[in-house]
This record gives sequence, C-alpha cells and structure tokens, in this order.
Amino acid sequence: MTSSQAPDHQTLLNSFSALSKAPPTPSDAPEAAVAACFAPDACGSSCLLLIKRAEHPLDPWSGHIGLPGGRRETGDADVLATACRETREEVGVALKPDHLVGARPPIQALRRGVATGLLVHPLVFALHTPAPL
Repeated sequence: MTSSQAPDHQTLLNSFSALSKAPPTPSDAPEAAVAACFAPDACGSSCLLLIKRAEHPLDPWSGHIGLPGGRRETGDADVLATACRETREEVGVALKPDHLVGARPPIQALRRGVATGLLVHPLVFALHTPAPL
C-alpha cells in the first residue's frame, strides 16, 4: 500500500482494537453521543458516514458537517443507546450494539471556543455492508 491508497476496511477497523467496548460511565454533566460509522465501499476501502446539520438560527452547530448524534434523552439507557437512536433518526441507519467497535474518551463541547458543559461521547461503529443511504 502506498501513502496515497486508503487502507482496506478490515485494516482500518483493526486499528481501533485498543478502544474500550464497554459503554462509557454516565456523568452528572449533560451528555451527547456521536457515531463514527465506518462502512466498506465497493472497492473494499472504508467510508466514514458524515452528515450536514440542518440550518437553524438558534443551533450553534447549524449547517456544520459532522457525525450523526445528539443529546442523551431521558429514555436512553446510556450513550450507546443515544448514538444508535440519533443515527437512526438522522440518517435511517439502524446501528446495533454489536456494531460497536469501541468508545473514545468523552470531549467537552465548545461553542465559539467556550466550554458548554456538554460531554460528547464519540463511539466508533463498523458496518459490514455499505450503508443503505
């Protein structure tokens, strides 16, 4: 593989092997989750699912390109459930817990460079077939 070639899907997924598969511990802070969904393309490389957020004047992330996700709701058992629900609502992809490759440490959401108090949990998922978009 040369530096200009993308790694194949399995090689990319293997690079995440050190991630924790345990759902993150709940926090007292407001929480959100985003889903980094990797799916194979027709050539066997990986594609990352990105979305463009809806335009809304009161939304600080309005129109941004990002990962599917959102705030944890009362009915969500944990941030894994949040990521699965938000991805289904936003792009129609039904993630399952067994698609979870692992979790990255939570990060503090920023609005114009200022911490918001919202903890965002990035979760990595592997789809084994191209995403049905």
